[in-house]
Amino acid sequence: MAQWAELIFMQGPQQGARVQLRHNQLVVGRDPQCALVLQEAYASRKHFQLDLTAEGWLVENLSDRGTLINGKKFKHGKRVLLDTGDVLGTGAETEILFIAPGADASGAIAAYRSMRVQTQKQQQPPQVQEPLPEQPPTDEPASPVASEAAASGSDALKKYRKYIIFGGAYLAAMVVLIIFLASLKKSDAKANQPARLSERDISEAFYQPIERHQNLNIAAEMLEQARALWPKRNFRRADLQACVMAFKLHLAYANSVDFDDPNVHGMFIQARDELISRVQDEYSQAWISQQAQKWRESLMRWNSLQMMLPRSNDWDTPAYRDLQDNIMSHVAYVRKKMPAKRR
Repeated sequence: MAQWAELIFMQGPQQGARVQLRHNQLVVGRDPQCALVLQEAYASRKHFQLDLTAEGWLVENLSDRGTLINGKKFKHGKRVLLDTGDVLGTGAETEILFIAPGADASGAIAAYRSMRVQTQKQQQPPQVQEPLPEQPPTDEPASPVASEAAASGSDALKKYRKYIIFGGAYLAAMVVLIIFLASLKKSDAKANQPARLSERDISEAFYQPIERHQNLNIAAEMLEQARALWPKRNFRRADLQACVMAFKLHLAYANSVDFDDPNVHGMFIQARDELISRVQDEYSQAWISQQAQKWRESLMRWNSLQMMLPRSNDWDTPAYRDLQDNIMSHVAYVRKKMPAKRR
């Protein structure tokens, strides 16, 4: 039995590979700079992180696409304590089996394969019964009277069906015309409307790292500033953004991807996730009001977003700039739609 924890690739492009966890922290993803590089195209650049703690190995999801643990999807920032036999799912097909130090790897592999066989059996489609054969037609001829009545009824039925078809076609054409005219009105009202950013686009604005030349003095100043802002990050609308930016600038000037102190790491993750959640919620409400042509309410929410995310030369990542430019475009669009006296 190994003294190190181990990851075993059970499914996906790296199936069969085994990796021993010889360091206290490991970032796993598609990025070549990750300690463990995933070869699956659908995996995120930084998909999840493993940390060795006093309780054992913790996995933290770093991906917007989510990380599956035993088939259950966990959101960004969620941390879970791993045990032998836990299966980490990334991308579209990769499955990684976790083995704790000193555990029976062979038994865990056998249990995984047995579980997978049972799952495949449950997913097999049910057998479809063949339809019963049709009864053969009778050879008895119909009486002349019945045949004449049937022919007369058939002619009347054909005529009645013709009226129904023509009437239905007319009604359908009218409905299509009404829908078309209504869509023209809506499309005219929404002409030149700025695009709506997805939740993933918004998240990327805050995940994308800031790049700076290394300067440890400035890094220390930014960390001190971030610590000071953290307890009062909710006093004013822009305080939360300032707190997150200070943390990110510390990492940038330190040329680091993570914090040395786990407590500081937790503070940053909490502040960043709070900011993402608030921006996504306010953005969604602003968009809904805009589609309903509630211009005053929509403008109020877009302006609120601008106050939450003030422009700063320090936060100069392309994704963050794109988010700010998109919000500004919506403000300009809504202002044009509002009556002049209500602007």
